[in-house]
Amino acid sequence: MGALGFILLLAAGDLEKDRAELKKAAAAVDLRGVRDAAGRLAASDRKPAVDALLDGYGVCAGAIKILWGEKLQALQQKEANADFRINTATNPPTIVQGDEKKYLAWKEAEELGQRSEARIMQVEACKRAIVDALGAFKSDESVKELAAELAKNAQPAKRAGVAEALGRLAHPSIPAALAEAARKDAEPQVRVAARDSRASPRATPAMAAILLVLSPARASTEDACTMVLLL
Repeated sequence: MGALGFILLLAAGDLEKDRAELKKAAAAVDLRGVRDAAGRLAASDRKPAVDALLDGYGVCAGAIKILWGEKLQALQQKEANADFRINTATNPPTIVQGDEKKYLAWKEAEELGQRSEARIMQVEACKRAIVDALGAFKSDESVKELAAELAKNAQPAKRAGVAEALGRLAHPSIPAALAEAARKDAEPQVRVAARDSRASPRATPAMAAILLVLSPARASTEDACTMVLLL
């Protein structure tokens, strides 16, 4: 094996190590670990790093989906038990006899909802760190891979994350890719993410202008104002 082959082998090993560490940190909701591993992957600026970051993003997206399910269940439980009665004639007020179980179920649901919401915020922070890393790519190979993922990835949550990341990059292939997703993607969350990318603080004036030309039917007054400000 030549020196170049050996270097490439080492780089591939480092990338797989970082991929594993990112997924582990994302599963543990370890924001610092996610930032460190995602930062190393982004610094490699290679096509395989895009796949590795999207794997970590998928872990976060899956966790958030489960947590929102738990929060919805808590809300339903609260609503089902919210009709417990309070005796305000006592000091302090007490739960009317016979309604204690309803009150306890309501309280349990309230606490579960709060825990779920706090956890969602923590996982969202990890997901945001991965989007930041995806938005740090510079090489032509990596950026084109991101654009391809926006078009072909089977998971809507990942496509939405890619759309958000693309709004932070300046590359000639990005405006058309975002405009296409904003018009044609089957999932509303992806279309919204693609359109919102136009208003990204990091979006270039050229990107804003081209996107408005490519999707005039979806251009709003807000879009026009964004383009003027960027220009």
